[in-house]
Amino acid sequence: MSTSTSAVRAIPGRSQEGAHCRRCPLPIETKPTETLGHVLGSCPYGHLARINRHNTIRSILATELKKQFEVYEEVSGIASDGSSRRIDIIAIDRKNKKGIIVDPTVRIESNENQPYDVNDEKRSIYNPTIPYYKNKYGLNEIEVIGLLIGARGMIL
Repeated sequence: MSTSTSAVRAIPGRSQEGAHCRRCPLPIETKPTETLGHVLGSCPYGHLARINRHNTIRSILATELKKQFEVYEEVSGIASDGSSRRIDIIAIDRKNKKGIIVDPTVRIESNENQPYDVNDEKRSIYNPTIPYYKNKYGLNEIEVIGLLIGARGMIL
């Protein structure tokens, strides 16, 4: 069966040298298994490609949001505990004094609850910055949306 994915060593019969990642610069005993999730999501070899993929997705989303909202990308802010955070996108509806913080993330699809888990994760990270951004942009309300993009292209 074809799935239009790369052959990785974790697939039985793909490698005679074992299932360890061939690109990770770690000793063999600590190398992770070369799975599609590892290659697309955490292998150091693909770090720059992941950053580029994320930035491309962020730019596409921002371009579409600009059709209806005032949009800012990569905005630094301060959380209520004093820590620094940088949001990917804030879309502002000036008429209603509302904002939406959108944080897209690309991950291998693993279960049907994953979109909810990602949204909860992003809210826990960025909700503490809401007072800062309300003050900065003069807004009454801000919602945080963690948007899961599947590594194979599905928006979940």
